[in-house]
Amino acid sequence: MKITLTTFLLVSLTVFGLSGCGPKTSTPLVTPTAAPKSYDLAVAQQPYLSLIPRNDGREIVLKLKNVPSDIRKIEYEFIYTAVDGSNQIEKGASGNLDPQTKTEDTILLGTASCTNGCKYKYDDGVTGGLVNLLLTNSDNQVATTEQPWIIRSAIQLKKTGKFDWTEENFFEKIDYKLSSFFIVVKNPTVYSIFSTSDLVKDVPSTGSGQ
Repeated sequence: MKITLTTFLLVSLTVFGLSGCGPKTSTPLVTPTAAPKSYDLAVAQQPYLSLIPRNDGREIVLKLKNVPSDIRKIEYEFIYTAVDGSNQIEKGASGNLDPQTKTEDTILLGTASCTNGCKYKYDDGVTGGLVNLLLTNSDNQVATTEQPWIIRSAIQLKKTGKFDWTEENFFEKIDYKLSSFFIVVKNPTVYSIFSTSDLVKDVPSTGSGQ
C-alpha cells in the first residue's frame, strides 16, 4: 500500500488532535524548603527543666523556665524505659510549648482510653529517661538539648537514705519522708531534685554529697 504525503499528514494531525482530547495532568513544581540552620546554645542560656511527679508516680508535669527571650518555639521529646513482662521497652511522648503562653505540659506514664469514661493502663518499672528539647529562635535557627532524669520512690530511697545515680556519678542524701516520689534532673549546671510538690534542692554538678 502506497502512503502519500497527504495521507501521512492527515493521519499525523488526527493522532495529534486525539492526544489532546483526554484529561490533562500536570506535575506541580516543588520549591524546596531550606532546612533550619542549627546553632549551639550556650550552657548558661539553656532552659531550666522541672519534672514534678504525681503522688503515685504515674504522671509527671514538665515545666520550663529561664527560656532565652529570642526563642519563639519549643518542641520536646520525653523518653523513658518501662518493663513489659520480662522485656524492657522504650516509651515516650512529645509536644509543643510556647515560651509566652505555655511553658508546661503533663505527661502520663502509660496510656489512656477516654471514649466512654477514661481507662488507664500505666507503665511499670519506670526508672528514668531523657528529655530532648528543640528550641527555634526568631531567625529560624534550631538548638537542641538533652537532659537525663531518674525517678525513685520513697520506699526505694529508704533503703540507702540517698540517691544513687551511678551513670552520672551522683550520690546525694535525701529525706525520703518528704515525698512519695522524687525525680532528679540533670540541668545545665546543677542536678535538680524534685518531690511531688516542687523543687527540693539544686546540687551543683561539680560534685555531690557522698
